[in-house]
Amino acid sequence: MNPKSGAVEKVRELAQRVCRDCGLELFDIEVSGAGKRRIVRIYIDKSEGVKVNDCARVSRELSTLMDVEDPYSGSYNLEVSSPGLNRPIRSADDAKKLIGKLVKIKTKRNVQDRRTFRGRLIAVKDDAWSILVDGFEYEIPEGLIEKANMIYEF
Repeated sequence: MNPKSGAVEKVRELAQRVCRDCGLELFDIEVSGAGKRRIVRIYIDKSEGVKVNDCARVSRELSTLMDVEDPYSGSYNLEVSSPGLNRPIRSADDAKKLIGKLVKIKTKRNVQDRRTFRGRLIAVKDDAWSILVDGFEYEIPEGLIEKANMIYEF
């Protein structure tokens, strides 16, 4: 394990602890840049939606822990937010929570003569996701999914 991934894992461990204590889910961690330009982004979630106060609390508590544990020597900027309205779907477990919701799926190669699917997610099986697009059901092998996002409906 290189030092960078060790630092990310340490941040993940600290963030999970803070999120659990706050009744939140750690959705993802993103680290970019280096030195004084390093940005540590923490994405948090909860079923009823993330509020500004949730982000502020996690930021405050995590910042204190990171100052003590010091996973990155030097400075960094910590950002805490929700995954957003068009949140990424990272796994079948994420997808199962979104059955019945509007999603957009891009595939690595053509599935039934198309690579982009925008429609209602209707099932998530062990090896494939089913999506209803304009009245037609498509079954997309999970291994062919390049990118998937939930589409927020207003």
